[in-house]
Formats: sequence, structure tokens, C-alpha cells
Amino acid sequence: MTRISCKDAADASCTIANLLADLEQPCQMCGGDGVVVLTGRSPTGEPVTVRMLPELVLEVDGCEDLLAEIRARRCPHGR
Repeated sequence: MTRISCKDAADASCTIANLLADLEQPCQMCGGDGVVVLTGRSPTGEPVTVRMLPELVLEVDGCEDLLAEIRARRCPHGR
């Protein structure tokens, strides 16, 4: 698992959108703890789960290489 702190909501939105190509039902992963859980497949077909914690912190399970690539890119819109 990799934990990252996003600088703002746009950073979190961009990271999540680039990690998840297909969403699946997160029923087995929801704990009722007030954390948003998104699970599915990455653009490369790998399984990935993203938990959005308070303060725009994301916990990402899976796709470590893809996550590093996403975080190293600059926003094409200059944000």
C-alpha cells in the first residue's frame, strides 16, 4: 500500500481518474468508517483499490508503478 497526500481536490481527482479505468462494487471493503473506497481495474488491467482519507490523503493498493508515473507527470492544464 502506498499513502500519498494530495495538495488539493484537483490533485486527488486527477490521481484517482488516472488510476481507475473500470469501477467495481467495493462491498467487501467498506467498513462503515467514513472512508470513501473505490476499487476496480487500472488502465493496464491491474486490480487497484483507493481509500480516500480525511485531509485528501489517498491509500492506494496496487499499481505502484502506474502511481509513480502519474505522480511524476505535470498536469496538462497547468494545475
